[in-house]
Amino acid sequence: MKTEGNDSIHATTKQSDDQSSYKFILKDGLTKREYFAGLALQGILATQKSKDIRFSLEDAYTIVAVKYADMLIKELNADQREE
Repeated sequence: MKTEGNDSIHATTKQSDDQSSYKFILKDGLTKREYFAGLALQGILATQKSKDIRFSLEDAYTIVAVKYADMLIKELNADQREE
C-alpha cells in the first residue's frame, strides 16, 4: 500500500448511497509528513538534556525531523521485501 506524505492522517470512511461499498475520505488537519516529523522531533528532543538545547540547534533538530519523516514515507513506499 502506498502512502502519500501530503495525505491527511485523519481519514474516515463513507458508505455509498446504495450501501454496497465504502470509500475513504481524507479530512483536513495534519499531513502524514507533518505528523511523522512531529513524532521524530519529539524523540530527538526527548533524548536531549534541556541545558543542551540552544537556539542554534533548534533549526538543525527540525531539519533532521523532517528528513526522518521523508525517509519513513520513502521506506513505506518501497517494494515489499521478502521476509
